[in-house]
Amino acid sequence: DFPLAGTMRLGPFRLRPYIQIRDTGYDDNVFLEDTDRVSDFTSTVEPGLKLLTLFKDRVALALDERIDYVWFAQTISQNHFNNLAKLRTDLYLKRITLFAELDALSFRERPSTEIDFRIRNTATAGKFGTTWNPGSRGKLDVYLRRVNYHYAAGQPDLPAGSDPSDPRWQSLAPALGAALGR
Repeated sequence: DFPLAGTMRLGPFRLRPYIQIRDTGYDDNVFLEDTDRVSDFTSTVEPGLKLLTLFKDRVALALDERIDYVWFAQTISQNHFNNLAKLRTDLYLKRITLFAELDALSFRERPSTEIDFRIRNTATAGKFGTTWNPGSRGKLDVYLRRVNYHYAAGQPDLPAGSDPSDPRWQSLAPALGAALGR
């Protein structure tokens, strides 16, 4: 579950820093508009760090941190950061493994391809459980997971020429929360 390949040692820790460039290209309709199309070049740069430490052969602790910078060449109002952090620990007891995992995600993206309002969305998740590995042919995971979503209450990014005082723009975050049952 915790690969050591490609890691470098720093005291008791194993580190794997990386940088990834993805989603690079030309977008001919940044705001998904039917009439007033805005085109731009875009790219995402993602530096990240994976950190792992092992305590003998009983406990493993892993941290994964990623920060995305989404860049638009001309539509600079759409430039933003996204963040993903994961923490996981495992306790090995022969054929049974106890584990706990925490995830935190913060991103500013469209909620769907039908809604073009980029608002800050944060999701936090916690997971606790056990894995039973009876042999080489399978395993059984039993866990409890809780996920919490939060949409920023602030102003969404409005399409060009929109009136910010229009009540339908003011109610976007509560509407998205209601759609998720919050």
